Amino acid sequence: MKITQKIALFGITGLLTVHTTAQTTGNVYQVVQSSQNHTTLYETIKTTEFAETLGGKGPYTVFAPTNDAFALLPPGELERMRTAERKQDLTDMLNYHIVEGKYDETALRDAIKKGNGEAKLKTVSGGKLTFRVVGDSIVLTDGKGGDSVISKTDADASNGVVYIVDNVLMKK
Repeated sequence: MKITQKIALFGITGLLTVHTTAQTTGNVYQVVQSSQNHTTLYETIKTTEFAETLGGKGPYTVFAPTNDAFALLPPGELERMRTAERKQDLTDMLNYHIVEGKYDETALRDAIKKGNGEAKLKTVSGGKLTFRVVGDSIVLTDGKGGDSVISKTDADASNGVVYIVDNVLMKK
């Protein structure tokens, strides 16, 4: 699907999703926990020690994949990552969705502007995410070159901010 089509489709979905998420109060973990569109992410976080981390001091910027984003993974991949043998892979994948610091939409757009149309942020896993503006949307590119549209509206949390993304981000 072309990026412009994804932006239009995600924009409609994101507006519906963000309405309920943006009104949520609490820490980053509680924002994810309360979202109907992030039950897969919530269950995945519960299988690791991330609940404690994301409920902690922060601040964190979390790029939260939707249930539909997890459904795009190869069949059985998430279940395999949840096994004890692959728990480190799961932890690395979750860490790749987290940036230390609070980057609201204004901060992201400012960083992109200062970077001449592109901003790079280091994730907790040590990887990089690249951000650019396409139309009115912010698009991020992961380590594998996959594009993901982030929601136009960020959900404020007491210890950071949560964005809705339409793909599971991959480091490499």
